Formats: sequence, structure tokens, C-alpha cells
Amino acid sequence: LAEWKSEKERLEQSLEEVRERAQMDAGSLETKLQEVEKRAEEREKEARAEAERKVEEAKKEAEEAVQSVLQEAQERLQEEIKAKEQAMQEKEEQHAKEVEAKEEQQRSLVTKGEEEAQMKREELEASHKKEVAELKAQMGAARAALKQEV
Repeated sequence: LAEWKSEKERLEQSLEEVRERAQMDAGSLETKLQEVEKRAEEREKEARAEAERKVEEAKKEAEEAVQSVLQEAQERLQEEIKAKEQAMQEKEEQHAKEVEAKEEQQRSLVTKGEEEAQMKREELEASHKKEVAELKAQMGAARAALKQEV
């Protein structure tokens, strides 16, 4: 019986040691688990931060691309506007030349008409003077004839 009690005490002692070791191992495992969880959280934070950085970088690149496209579109519009303004100016200049040519043609016709009227006037005046001279000559001849008869 004493042997059995001694064995029981030794087994109880061993059991107590095993329990202590198990508690120590559990504490150690708990610590290791906390460390692993902490590292996992840090990695997750780093991954999240990296993802956010990449998202911001992508946003920035997209914004730059949009700005570039807008700038190109604005430049094309300005070129189109400039081309249309130049075409309009050329049309206006052409129209002004046509108007000037028509006005010149009208002035030429008026001048030609005035010249023709002046020539007709001169011809009529010359004809009138000739008729007057002929009539004066006839009157002079008639007077002379009258004088001779008288």
C-alpha cells in the first residue's frame, strides 16, 4: 500500500508537472499566436496601404490621361476655330473684292455713259453751231440779196 501511495504521489507529481508544462506551453503558444496575429495584421495593413497607394497612383494616371485628352481636344478645337475664322476672313475678302469689282464696273459704266453724254453734247453743240453758222450765212446771203435788190 505504501508503494502504491508513493506511486500515486509520484504520478500526481508527474501529472502536476505535465499540467505546469502544458500551461507554460499553452502560454507560449498563446504568445506565439498573438505574435503571428500581430504580424498578420501588420502585413494586412501594409497590403491595404500598398493597395491604396496603387489606387491613388491609378487615379492620378487616369486624371493625367483625361487632362491630356482634354488638352488635345482643346488644341484641335482651337485649330478648327482658327481655320474656320481664316476661311471666313478669306470669304469676306473675296466678297469685298467682288463688290469692289462690281463697283468699279459700275463706275466704269457711269464714266462711259458720262463720256458718251459729253460726246453727244459736244456733237449737238457742234451741230448747233454749224446750223447757226449756216443760218447766219443764209441770212447774210439773204441780206446781201436784199441789198442788191434795193
